[in-house]
Amino acid sequence: MAFECLKIAFLFIGAIVGAGFATGREVVLFFNRQSPFVVIVSGIIAGLLCGIFLKTGKNGDGKKDINESLFPKTHIYTENALLLCTVIVYITMCAATENISVNLFGFKGGSVILSVLSLILSAFSYKTLKNLNLICVPVIIILIATVTLNKPVLYEFPQKYNFFLSFSYMSMNMLLGGYLIVPMGKKLTDRQIALTSLIVTVTVSVLLFMVYYSTLIFAGADMPMVDAASSKGMKYTAGIIILLSIFTTLISSGKIIFDATNKYIKNKMLCIIVIFVATIVPSAIGFKNLVNYCYPVVSYGGVIYTTVISLKYFKDLYRSNFNFYKRKKEDA
Repeated sequence: MAFECLKIAFLFIGAIVGAGFATGREVVLFFNRQSPFVVIVSGIIAGLLCGIFLKTGKNGDGKKDINESLFPKTHIYTENALLLCTVIVYITMCAATENISVNLFGFKGGSVILSVLSLILSAFSYKTLKNLNLICVPVIIILIATVTLNKPVLYEFPQKYNFFLSFSYMSMNMLLGGYLIVPMGKKLTDRQIALTSLIVTVTVSVLLFMVYYSTLIFAGADMPMVDAASSKGMKYTAGIIILLSIFTTLISSGKIIFDATNKYIKNKMLCIIVIFVATIVPSAIGFKNLVNYCYPVVSYGGVIYTTVISLKYFKDLYRSNFNFYKRKKEDA
């Protein structure tokens, strides 16, 4: 079952290491001029929130969706808001794919190819998604480490400590990654949830630090990781990292969008066509604009959603412990 924990952890990581992360744009947006400790704390928060979301799924009503349990009166609006944020992420991934395919590999239409492929795979089960991420995520880790460790440069790191950025950054990612793994908590023991959280903590902390370190002096670039890798003669390695990262996020966000759309459009092929047309057109807004103007909004939505789930978790934990000690006192 430890292997299943690894699959769930990598599914979560694959969902959050999209174009914004792999290009360094998202990391620069949140952590430029911040101490590396702020970056590492983000990884720790990722692990803690991963555990909270899995535990929430484990303790939830199996007959109800997590949002129906948390927001009984407004769960429809919550679902639509989450879906909108997921669509924004998907559109941003499409924009990033086109940017990379044109500027790095010299051909147009890369977003069309990757979007269609991801939507087809989104029609499959979560088991397929977990197996795909089990392959892609380790490759992403190895390639990012290769860029980071090739001709390393010693920096004098910034000394600002805004830890709210750590929480808001990971909260933004929990809208996709967290919501994706919530139902999987039902089949895990507390020990397995702890192991999954530990894997996420270590992996995300290391990945975030490597991207932060590599892109520190390229903050003004559209895709800082590409510039960082190009300075070391590894431009195409950066391209592969970004495309793989985009792909894992596309299939994760695509799965959520597909399942929501498939409730109304039962024909799977028609469902894929509708999603494709509705997302590929607005991707022309451009990757940098989407990240700069849409991601902060998604982040604040993530803060609210994550805070509500966290508060419910700690409230249930307090109530459970209070009842336990009350019964123990009565028995004595």
